Amino acid sequence: VWATTGSLNLPDGATVTIWGYASTVGGAPSLPGPAMIANQGETVQVVLHNDLAENTALVFPGQAMMPDLTGVAPGGTKTYSFTASNPGTYLYEAGLLPNAQHQVAMGLFGALVVRPAVAINQAYTDATTTFVDEELLVLSEIDPALNNSADPAAFDMRDYAPKYFLINGKAYPQTDEILSMAGNTVLLRIVNAGIVQHSIGVLGMHQKVIAVDGSPLSY
Repeated sequence: VWATTGSLNLPDGATVTIWGYASTVGGAPSLPGPAMIANQGETVQVVLHNDLAENTALVFPGQAMMPDLTGVAPGGTKTYSFTASNPGTYLYEAGLLPNAQHQVAMGLFGALVVRPAVAINQAYTDATTTFVDEELLVLSEIDPALNNSADPAAFDMRDYAPKYFLINGKAYPQTDEILSMAGNTVLLRIVNAGIVQHSIGVLGMHQKVIAVDGSPLSY
């Protein structure tokens, strides 16, 4: 993935600068970054190319690996490796560097899906998590004051006040429909890449929570 800069068009005609991850050299960043899909037990290697003007790193919450506290200098490259031991839905995002809190808020995040070894149409090893359709929903938000600031690194994150709330990088009414057939079980893989809390519900449907933070619930 390439950490780089781009822009995002919002429903009211506003345009903001974003930082995000592209999947090709010289490509435009997507919001969220490219989804990473792995099977349980596989070794995952992610190569980060830093096309930003400041140091950045990657962190994979929920994965057994040492955090990168050094990062990658502008123009540099670094490889991250871990074993996808546990099925579930996780985030990957800009890492734990000094004065880097603004990087995730600028758009440096994406989702990691680890499928169980037993079957591709189950969320976990428990057969009760079998689904017909699935959708990945990455929740986030935009504060134009941060995104359009001349120097995001100098922005005081205590003043962070988002004005747009996004699903897969889009604010309503730009958001995409989720299509399924009547009677199908739909798995919603929901991750919050934002700084503020978001909740989501399916109105008029019966919904149950089967896992939190990648860990399946017993009940």
